[in-house]
Amino acid sequence: AISMDPPRIFHIVYTSGTTGKPKGCISSIQSLQHYLQVKNEVYGLEVIRQDDNETTVPVVLLASALSFDPCLHSFEEAVRVRKGALGRDHPQVVVSLVKVEITLLLLTRLEDSLWIFREALTVRKHAMEDLHPSTARIYNNIGCVHVEFQELKEARGAFEAALDIQRNALVHEPESGPLLFGAGATLQNLGYLYRKRGMYTKAAMVLREALSVS
Repeated sequence: AISMDPPRIFHIVYTSGTTGKPKGCISSIQSLQHYLQVKNEVYGLEVIRQDDNETTVPVVLLASALSFDPCLHSFEEAVRVRKGALGRDHPQVVVSLVKVEITLLLLTRLEDSLWIFREALTVRKHAMEDLHPSTARIYNNIGCVHVEFQELKEARGAFEAALDIQRNALVHEPESGPLLFGAGATLQNLGYLYRKRGMYTKAAMVLREALSVS
């Protein structure tokens, strides 16, 4: 049997590495129990039901992914605080916006995610420049949301915009690992999109290019 001692590690959540080196956050069984208790109290489900033997059985509400539901509130608060302290167009605001966007995407709140992605894109262009490599990552994420909506034309436009920026950056830094990785990821997404649309020759060409830069 699995030990349920409160200090025992329940899981480790890793960041994506989108905004820096990936980091892991350890969550204990105790923190999970506390999260479920607080969530049930918020939704008024702390009341317990009874079975045929008159013993109590706790009711647990799982309305969304355990890892991402509480994260979203923290990231949204970070956006609010950074906007107030640094200004709406500060690059650090975009860092927090990207975290909100990705969390919304993982929670399948696609319309909200797309809206925030567009806000982040506007801020990043204003704070840096249209051709900054970090702008390409946002275009790539926007393309992924459009794919989920089956908006394939819009997805292609977003992926190609990302790729144009990445290719331009690679002209100046051809050996940059992050740039090569980003371009490879965008090319894979574009290849998947071409395959989805039945454009197999283009898909093969793009995926071969992805292999060459990865």
